Amino acid sequence: MISDNDSFTQGGMGMAPAGNVGDEHAMFEPVHGSAPPLAGRDVANPLAAILSAGMMLKWLFERYDLPALRQAAQRLEAAVTELLVEGQLLPQDLGGTAKCSEVGQAVIDRL
Repeated sequence: MISDNDSFTQGGMGMAPAGNVGDEHAMFEPVHGSAPPLAGRDVANPLAAILSAGMMLKWLFERYDLPALRQAAQRLEAAVTELLVEGQLLPQDLGGTAKCSEVGQAVIDRL
């Protein structure tokens, strides 16, 4: 898939958000899907899922013109960007040692 290949230009599959958008409905998820081999191990990179939620918020803003949704999407992206720029709490697929839960909590803390 093109989206799989393109994900590596942004840091790998753990960094690739995705959206399937139709005329009436949309679904957002990480390009990598659910990653069953990583289930229960607390090692997956949650950033693709978090960024997919940001994509969903943008889509909802565009569809319903609710500025709070756009602001929420911007804050979410800014929190992820801040975490990555700091570079101290990175998931394993980005060369760090942080657990999935630690990375998720770090994004929450920045919100």
